[in-house]
Amino acid sequence: MARETSPKRLGERLFDACVAVALMALLLYAAVWLLQQVWMWLLGAALVAGGWWLWRQHNGW
Repeated sequence: MARETSPKRLGERLFDACVAVALMALLLYAAVWLLQQVWMWLLGAALVAGGWWLWRQHNGW
């Protein structure tokens, strides 16, 4: 069977490719956003723990 190469079919394939690229970009954006949120939460927790440790050292616990 010959591969269909009509302009309509090529347009559909181009649209499908664009949708796939857009979905992958959205997924990558979501993954980076989530990593940033986790990183900031961990950094905040480390700062709080460090501050508590310093306060404890200063007050002779």
